[in-house]
Amino acid sequence: MKRWPLFVFLAASLAACGGRADRDPPPEPQQPEPEPEPEPTASAPSDPPPANGLCRSNADCVVAAPCCAACGALSREEAIPLSRVELEAFRESCAASSEPCAECFRESNPYLVPACEHQACHVFDLSRPEFTECESASDCTLRANECCGGDRARFIAVSAAALDEIDLRWCGGEPPPTNCRVEPPMHQAALCREQRCVSAFFEP
Repeated sequence: MKRWPLFVFLAASLAACGGRADRDPPPEPQQPEPEPEPEPTASAPSDPPPANGLCRSNADCVVAAPCCAACGALSREEAIPLSRVELEAFRESCAASSEPCAECFRESNPYLVPACEHQACHVFDLSRPEFTECESASDCTLRANECCGGDRARFIAVSAAALDEIDLRWCGGEPPPTNCRVEPPMHQAALCREQRCVSAFFEP
């Protein structure tokens, strides 16, 4: 029998393995795909207005006139304290009423302001003597009829000695913030008439 050299068998073995004596390296492990980030959701509004006619501060309350108020400025007896969540329903009830109303001018009363006491809305009357007493015009001053007078705030004539009490009720005993509107209109002044502080208006 014919003997073949050893290198012939080695060459044949390499050819059967694709010409490589070593094995292919194992495949690299696949990296897991990153999970998608969650879609942002709208956050719930902070400090929502209280329901059922309750209040947390004076800002939750309004002073409304009756559906058919008397002509002229609103009086304390007519003023209706409401929470802001009740205001729309009150307006709808007035619109649905069949009671005829007199055609005349009705003016809001800047001395009647909303106040929140014990989580209920009330009408606070700043025309009371303890807030308007005076002996001379120097005892009177003009102040916005809310804690921080904004563009819509109206100025009223009150006793300068009552300012601390007014701040106590409107601003929690603190002075109004420095960025409030504290300068009254140029055409308005505070006078003392019959021992009561009143507003006087001039041509601008």
